[in-house]
Amino acid sequence: MTNTTIPDMEQESVDDWCLFVAAPVDAALVGVRRAIARGASIDLGRDDTSFAPGVFADGRASRKHAQLTVDAAGVLRVADLGSSNGTFVNGARVERVSLNVGDVLRIGAALLVVQKTPPWFVLPKSPLVGVGPAIARMQSEFGRALGAGRPIALVEETGSGAAKLAHEINRVRGGGPAHEWAVSAWNDRLPPALERAFDERNATIVLTGLPPRRTIARSLLIERLRAPIEAGAPQLVVILDAAQSYEPELREAVATVNVPPLRDRPEDLVAIAFDWARARAKELPPLSAKAWLTVLRSPWPVNVAQFEATLSLASEGLARSNDEQIDRWIRDAASRDLQPRAASPATAPADEGEAFVFARSGKWFTLATGERVSLHRHKVLSRVLSALVEARASRAGRVIRGDELLAIAWAGERFVDGSGENRLHVALTSLRQLGLRPVLERVEDGYRLDPSIRTRIVDD
Repeated sequence: MTNTTIPDMEQESVDDWCLFVAAPVDAALVGVRRAIARGASIDLGRDDTSFAPGVFADGRASRKHAQLTVDAAGVLRVADLGSSNGTFVNGARVERVSLNVGDVLRIGAALLVVQKTPPWFVLPKSPLVGVGPAIARMQSEFGRALGAGRPIALVEETGSGAAKLAHEINRVRGGGPAHEWAVSAWNDRLPPALERAFDERNATIVLTGLPPRRTIARSLLIERLRAPIEAGAPQLVVILDAAQSYEPELREAVATVNVPPLRDRPEDLVAIAFDWARARAKELPPLSAKAWLTVLRSPWPVNVAQFEATLSLASEGLARSNDEQIDRWIRDAASRDLQPRAASPATAPADEGEAFVFARSGKWFTLATGERVSLHRHKVLSRVLSALVEARASRAGRVIRGDELLAIAWAGERFVDGSGENRLHVALTSLRQLGLRPVLERVEDGYRLDPSIRTRIVDD
């Protein structure tokens, strides 16, 4: 593929229709794309090598299988060319039909995701796995934000990947001291530890969310974000909820990076799955085209974190199940929305009688609202939480290093190429989504239960 550059987001550009190879194919072919200009007509099938050799190599694709056309009005249509096994759009057999962004076209065994892209774009190296224009646009914003000399706001829906971008900011800056706080329960002050971090040279300070409106802590934090940045001062990064509105003075003070939700980049799903498996030295289960179609067309309401956690917690079950079971299981898992629980009032205990209650074993915990969350079926999450609880029991504020948590949660396992760090990130993200976001902190090179939030530890 020949690429030049993605246009500036503030400039108008006419996007071309583009098809991305998704699945089920060799991992090397995932993300291969072909743009279709207005007025063009192309034939797809075994005779076509414009994507890459092997995309339509299976026996179920005819030599001339289907034709794609874009008319003068910019409408993309597909027409079956009398193929033996049919042409399918979103699982339904078609003769001739117009296509929309996000549709999945099946030719033989190959699944192609329909998307719109700038006429030419490069895909810069990104900490978030992706093959399409949404990640390219995000990475373009990310590069500009790094050089802006201002605090950076990573705006996302829950679980879209902002935490990985925050870690990348620290790495690009040389890997200096890193601090991370979940700030939704702050009220009348900023923690003394944060005040001290503001004085550290070349530190990276990551703030997840903002304190509630009309609080002193929120005003103090926005004042910090608006202050001029001096040489050697910490880089402030704030992770904001895309569904909320924010003060104009905050928007003006920060360099914004919009992290795209998974529903806006279905062409990236299979690449994410292969990357997840590669990081764990695993092979993806041999899913059928029907199962992959379910993956590609599902909403994944909690985004990348939900998708990775789903793969992690159920990889063995996928390998053992038959096709119909896999299809039903993926449809159920992909539709389960955990966001209401993550945004529950438990983020800010209101009085002295409310507290997070943890089983010392890590097998369950109770939110400040009284809702009980069980981890009995999630052994890894249970071991991670148990280690954090034991640290809190021994001394409030005690931090456990990431490598210590890995050794406890995955005892005896060996990791390659950063796969352990990625696996730990998925586990901690899952715990935060289950309601522990306000109490589970990253501090420098480790994690802890926030000592400023009331907790109670009990034996099972």
